[in-house]
Amino acid sequence: LPRNAKPGSLPILISCMGYSVTGAPIPTKVNAISFHINPHGFANGLTFEEYAEMAKEAPYASFGFHKDLNAAPDTCYFKYMVLRALQALRYCKTLDLWDGKTITANGGSMGAFQATHIAAFDKDVTKLTINVPWLCDLRGIEDGRLRGWRPDAAAGLDYFDTVNAGARVTCETVITAGLGDYVCPPSGITSLYHAVKGTK
Repeated sequence: LPRNAKPGSLPILISCMGYSVTGAPIPTKVNAISFHINPHGFANGLTFEEYAEMAKEAPYASFGFHKDLNAAPDTCYFKYMVLRALQALRYCKTLDLWDGKTITANGGSMGAFQATHIAAFDKDVTKLTINVPWLCDLRGIEDGRLRGWRPDAAAGLDYFDTVNAGARVTCETVITAGLGDYVCPPSGITSLYHAVKGTK
């Protein structure tokens, strides 16, 4: 929060992280309520070594890639990741510094997946800015499109497909993509672009 900000004077900027097992970084100084969240809900501020050890064990080792958990939406790792992201925004909206009208959700890769879900399920979001969004068009491989680095398509995982969330996004959206990206393939990102309903 900027020092000496007046009530009702600040937009919200909520930022989400890419695929990782680490704490959230301290937000850069901007004239906004700036909240950078980690996707797992564990403690921030641990050492590199502590996070590296956590990444070796369940539930963080290869999170999101466990096919048995991806069979149903309620057991999918991404369920609570999305709920944490939405709760973070709900918290920001309770602060009296918020101007009551401006919210930007942003992130890259898996952070873009989270930010898209924020914009999909909170209609107060006014802008979505995402870079190389991940988990797009999971069933596209069944029609011969690029697979990318992604879990095998499963019934529960379909619920969290970024394209499906994108179909609920009505705010202004800016997508940056890499046409040679084989982690977040351009075919999936193009599907997301077409799904988004707002100005893009």
